[in-house]
Amino acid sequence: MRRHLASILITFALIAPLSTNAYAQSGDATWLNNLDGLQTAIGRSWTAPINWSTTESVVDINDEGTPIGEAISSSTPMPSASDDIVTMSALIYEFDTPEHAANGLKLLNADQMQQVERDPRAPAINEFSPENLGDLAYGHEGSYDVSMADGSTLELAVVYLMVQDGNLVYQIFGQFQSGDHVAISTDAVAQMIAADTSDAEAIYDMNGASTGGLWEKLNAITIELPEGSSIYDLEIYPVADDAVMGSSVIVPAIGLSDLAAVPGLSSSWYAAYEGHVLTELAGTPGAADGVFSIELWILEFDNPTDATAAAFSMNDALNEPLGILTTEDSGFGDGETTGLTFVNSGFVRDNALPAGDAATVVALDGNMLYAARVYASGPAPTPIAKDLVASMQTTEAGAEDTNEPNLASGGMWEKFPESGSDAVFGLELTTQEIITPEATPAGTPRG
Repeated sequence: MRRHLASILITFALIAPLSTNAYAQSGDATWLNNLDGLQTAIGRSWTAPINWSTTESVVDINDEGTPIGEAISSSTPMPSASDDIVTMSALIYEFDTPEHAANGLKLLNADQMQQVERDPRAPAINEFSPENLGDLAYGHEGSYDVSMADGSTLELAVVYLMVQDGNLVYQIFGQFQSGDHVAISTDAVAQMIAADTSDAEAIYDMNGASTGGLWEKLNAITIELPEGSSIYDLEIYPVADDAVMGSSVIVPAIGLSDLAAVPGLSSSWYAAYEGHVLTELAGTPGAADGVFSIELWILEFDNPTDATAAAFSMNDALNEPLGILTTEDSGFGDGETTGLTFVNSGFVRDNALPAGDAATVVALDGNMLYAARVYASGPAPTPIAKDLVASMQTTEAGAEDTNEPNLASGGMWEKFPESGSDAVFGLELTTQEIITPEATPAGTPRG
């Protein structure tokens, strides 16, 4: 499968408040082999911390205006108004000749804009021409409003900037508070162009502290971010199958169709729910107006170390179909039920899927990993994905699994919502799979 540039940018949105500060590599840079003369590609991301606003709503209201059912709470991400940068990524592509770099720039920009145009918000509609930057440059920017839980709106801006200078191509992608977003992006490229590479050996550090070689150009970027911000480095091309987290943990490249190959996996359970009629939702602030697909995973590992490593890669794999990713921190409250959580949302850039938005959640709980991916026709269904993962975490498992045709139940299946239930907004269970390193039998819908 060809991996678009927007997908590479997705990997830069991770917020991982973990002591090892690991960063996942997907190992899927196959399409970059088609760029003639490409020698190497590296990148760095900066992400400001996300604040959370928790609100309450009711499930339903009767004809007399009286609430029915228990009130539910929902956490909404709220970037601080004082932070210019929400998230910004800088990438450098090194080619063997300036001619190959110029051709590569055109292909990279065309690929990027093809995906950006699928964003239903269509924010990056304004072209701009960076002055005195390199030999060839493309710039696009725009803004859009984000509805907040209190009813107010927050204006965010996006920038896509690509510049060729000699045999190097520089690229900036970012989400910003609207205002100085173009200046911040062009200044970052100017700083990289002006900086010299180092003859010292390149030393790669996932934690945003790489040195030597081309990394010195990224080290020349000076931006201000508040305390608690995340910085990550990534070797994009060529890339190994796995990345090292800390001194010994291997972060595997995960293929959702081949989970049996994930190191340390004991068993995994997968369920998919789909529907032909979009479901109207109410009572959840910021929820989508129509959910058309839900995917849920539970992965059990031999030990928490392998589970932790897989969490990073699982997050990357789930976000593959999404573009212009918004990354949020954990919204599960006191953190007692999970040690590490990724919460992401973005528009569906995969042309094989209906247009809309999607949300993904990956939650680590000891040696267990829970994940959800929810697609909707309207705004990102982040609260729904979070609720589904939280429910799987807290629901007790049943007796031993039964995975016979039409009878997949018991064990971990008890943690999954029933087909057609309110928890999945009436969507029908269409797929059940249980996967182990030894065998991967597939079940059929129950209910």
